[in-house]
Amino acid sequence: KILKIVMRLKQVLTADHLRGLKNHKYNAKGTSISEVFMQPFWRWLVNQVPLWVAPNLLTFSGLLVNIVTSLAVILYDMNGMGNSPGWVYLICGIGLFAYQALDGIDGKQARRTGTNNQLGELFDHGCDAISTFLVAVAGASAAGLNEYPYLMLTFVVLMELINYIYHWQTYVSGCLYFKKVDCTEAQFCHIGIMITVFIFGTEIWKELMPGFGLPLKYFLFGGVVLPTVINFISASIVILTQGKGKNGSTVADTSVLSPIIPASILILLTIYYAINSPNKMLDNEAMTFLVAMVGPFIKFTIYMMIAGMCKMPMPLFDSIMLGPLIIVGNTFLGCIIPEYYLLLGVTFYLIYDLIAFCVVIINQVCNYLEVSCFTIPYPSITSPKTTPTN
Repeated sequence: KILKIVMRLKQVLTADHLRGLKNHKYNAKGTSISEVFMQPFWRWLVNQVPLWVAPNLLTFSGLLVNIVTSLAVILYDMNGMGNSPGWVYLICGIGLFAYQALDGIDGKQARRTGTNNQLGELFDHGCDAISTFLVAVAGASAAGLNEYPYLMLTFVVLMELINYIYHWQTYVSGCLYFKKVDCTEAQFCHIGIMITVFIFGTEIWKELMPGFGLPLKYFLFGGVVLPTVINFISASIVILTQGKGKNGSTVADTSVLSPIIPASILILLTIYYAINSPNKMLDNEAMTFLVAMVGPFIKFTIYMMIAGMCKMPMPLFDSIMLGPLIIVGNTFLGCIIPEYYLLLGVTFYLIYDLIAFCVVIINQVCNYLEVSCFTIPYPSITSPKTTPTN
């Protein structure tokens, strides 16, 4: 019944958008360092998978493992102080490795089974957007960053911005650019952090770095800031010089700077609430705070992917921003609604909104391309094809 209600929601993609998606061709450049070494393992692994297993099912299975193991960290450590048991961090690292492995072979499985299409690319990168947020939040817990709350908030926001900027340059240039140090390397760093915490505990990050006199957690933080700056500079060059639309605009013929608007709104709302929360929710309910205030980046990142593939303008405002806006408005009015309950309500709303959005998109694309998301072979469609309209 819930699924039927979701399917009745407003359709996201118009007929023109779906035609643009069908005409989309995958275009990517570059290979990261670790992928070269992982390819033999991925080639072996994909040969163990039966041919009847759909590529998207592999990706989704890995994401589910990633979600469950990351949620274990989050639920054990709601204040972000690194209080989860060591074994929880270990299974989180294992869960991410499982996701990385299955994500690494989904494309190979698609080519083996002759089922590679635009849905697979969209589904793969959409799952990556969700996983990136989970990795950021679980990593902040493992590092015990809430000892310095604003440091933890900056850490998670920067992780989301890296992914956002990554797809921003694709939206402008029409090409995916893989760096030498990319997503796979970041995942291995995260796995290493989880194993380290399992062995030594989160107290290890309070140890001082010899010769510097600073806690190790500052160097963990620097490990996020440095690639963010490098990627931002690299992406800025692409964004400002390689627009594929009219007069150097995006692939949708919109301003290359337009994605700044939703990102800036979300960041400003988050900063305002972090500073002005009467009950210091960032300190006391860090995980709920991060999901409610930073989580909307997931949907906008997915929107960016869709916009690039469909050649459609990226929305600059969306329903998922209502939660942060209501939270900030409530704070401005003196917390008419108790902070904790409002934050919790917004978190559940965000989860619902994101799931509903993904279900509607997948359903529209499957119907238009006449494919099934999770099964092989694709069923034959005998009824006339109808195109969902906005």
